[in-house]
Amino acid sequence: MGKLNFFLTLLLSLSASQVAARASYSGQTKYTLDNIRPLTDASSGLVKCCPEGTEFDGKDCVLGVPSCPDGFTRNVDKCVSNVKPICPVGSEFKAKSFVCVVNAPPSCPPGTELKGRTCSAGPATCPAGMEPDGNVCQSKQTPVCPDTYTFNGKTCVSVTAPQCPDGVNVYNGSCISVDSPVCPSGSEFHPTFKVCASTSGPACEDGSAQEDGHCVSDTKPVCPDGSTFSSRTAKCAVSEKPSCQPGTELDLVSKKCVLEKKADCPPGSVLSTDFASHTARCCPDGMSWEGSTCAFEVDSTHECPPGLTQVGTSCQKQPVKLPACPPGSKLSGSRCVSTVPPECPPGHILDGSTCVTLEQPSCPPSLILQGGNCISTAEVICPDGTRFEKGICVNIQQPACEDHFVFNGKDCVSTTSTPKCTEGGVFNGEECITPHIPVCSDGMTFDGTRCISTSVPGCPTNTIPDGEGDCITSSTPICQPGSSLVDGGCIVGIPTCVKGTVFDGKQCVSLKDPKCPKDHKWANGRCIKLFGLECGPGYTPFNGECVSEDTPDCPPGTDFDGKDCIGSEPLCDEGLVFDGEECAHPSEPSCPPAMKFNGKKCVAEKLPECNPGTTFNKSTKECVGTSGPMCPPGQIFNGKQCALASGDCMNFEYCPSAGIPVCGDGQRFDTVTGMCADF
Repeated sequence: MGKLNFFLTLLLSLSASQVAARASYSGQTKYTLDNIRPLTDASSGLVKCCPEGTEFDGKDCVLGVPSCPDGFTRNVDKCVSNVKPICPVGSEFKAKSFVCVVNAPPSCPPGTELKGRTCSAGPATCPAGMEPDGNVCQSKQTPVCPDTYTFNGKTCVSVTAPQCPDGVNVYNGSCISVDSPVCPSGSEFHPTFKVCASTSGPACEDGSAQEDGHCVSDTKPVCPDGSTFSSRTAKCAVSEKPSCQPGTELDLVSKKCVLEKKADCPPGSVLSTDFASHTARCCPDGMSWEGSTCAFEVDSTHECPPGLTQVGTSCQKQPVKLPACPPGSKLSGSRCVSTVPPECPPGHILDGSTCVTLEQPSCPPSLILQGGNCISTAEVICPDGTRFEKGICVNIQQPACEDHFVFNGKDCVSTTSTPKCTEGGVFNGEECITPHIPVCSDGMTFDGTRCISTSVPGCPTNTIPDGEGDCITSSTPICQPGSSLVDGGCIVGIPTCVKGTVFDGKQCVSLKDPKCPKDHKWANGRCIKLFGLECGPGYTPFNGECVSEDTPDCPPGTDFDGKDCIGSEPLCDEGLVFDGEECAHPSEPSCPPAMKFNGKKCVAEKLPECNPGTTFNKSTKECVGTSGPMCPPGQIFNGKQCALASGDCMNFEYCPSAGIPVCGDGQRFDTVTGMCADF
């Protein structure tokens, strides 16, 4: 948790150096976890915790949060009016369809009422003793429709789809023009975003190209003499590597100065490294450090030399003293590392394994450094009457339609035509409902989903059941003068907006861009800082903070290693040595008579005893019979069962051996593993 607090405090302090209300050259306000909040990038949906006064752009916490005037709310790169789009009196704006819909619903002829998109004459009726259930009077059977009709799960519908006049298609229950919406000169309808997009597209000034909403200059950032710009780090790097003191060399992996001379070990021992644990110890000649002990495998005598402890088939010795490093260095892994960090030329600081200049890369006037590029402060160029949005130049005028059509936000919908059916069918908004009722076998009829009683609901003259218990007519619902029937509602057109705003197809947005803080400029949908971080005398901007060339001081007896103040090697009382963690005695622990030290504890030299006819098996830790399982003559035990000893292969996974192998002294054949093992 301490590391997390440190990181967040660092992040907050870096941002705080640029947030006017919270920083100054003399010091910075202390930030806590309460000063960060989760922010969501609207375009990507990603979330990141950022300090107050910053905004998440999908990659980083950036300064320069744009704002909108009173009465407006910022939505990504637009200022959206808090006043809803304005519709004529008697109508209201429908956010779902983005059009003005008359408050009063369509009307139907006397004696009928509006039901969905049709005029209904009321519910169907059944003979006495029956009650309507959907389109039938209760019974049961699989429904069948006449030729040229099909059952849709509720009723018989025509296999011929509803039709609209030539040049118009049926879509979502309406007649949609096959022609794309019309756009002003120089623009064309964008099929993905459903807006009028400029045909010339977004452009940048000569010498720059549009990239991710920015005008990226062909000119690369410039560095001071003696350094070159690194596109990988976005910093000015010098070709000269960091230097180390004589007798040491720079290790590019650890980025530290390591001594050319190896660590010392006492006579009779050698430096041994365990690469798995990245540690080293002084082990007796012929032994290797295995991360926790010095060891080697026992030889053919199966005994360890005096002074070593046998653990299984390994001879071990616990080392105590660490390999020695000269003064001014410390052991790191298997090498001696200088406590003095690598040094860079004056005016440079160490960044990883590279010396970088304290001077930031610079860009020509009118360009600012962002990442590894010089970005133009000029906006992406769009033709007059358009604005840069979604990577294209969008015309502020909405797409228009030909006469008798209205743009619904996606298509041109006919205001005079609705889909028509043939053969007496009635369009219900989806398909052509016919007067044919699905039929069943004798004595049965259809109930809307199944076959039931032959008594069916009745409807008045010139009406038909709609499959849901109502009698619908062929009359089309009527709208008031000045409005048109579209998608089951009466619409009067597209809404208008208050002065200074324009309808973008969904809402009223300001014609002006969001306002940026001081020293920032609105460009390509975001606020860009016009100037870099300014620091006081003796300091230089670097990685978002003001840094000094001065090296940190450490208390007497310690040296700065680039991160901490490091002192000399820990000391132990006389007769004890530092083993890397504790002060230890150089002698191995002594054990009582007939006992030996196995590296961890005192154990008996004599193996566990077993009953007569059995011996102790170290691998299984059990008393195992000296004679294996016995089988009848002509058979042998194969480790699981008795098998023919003839060598013939029958239903076995392998051909069993004709006999038991002969093992050496002190060994016996282990029938489980099929190998000779010590006992």
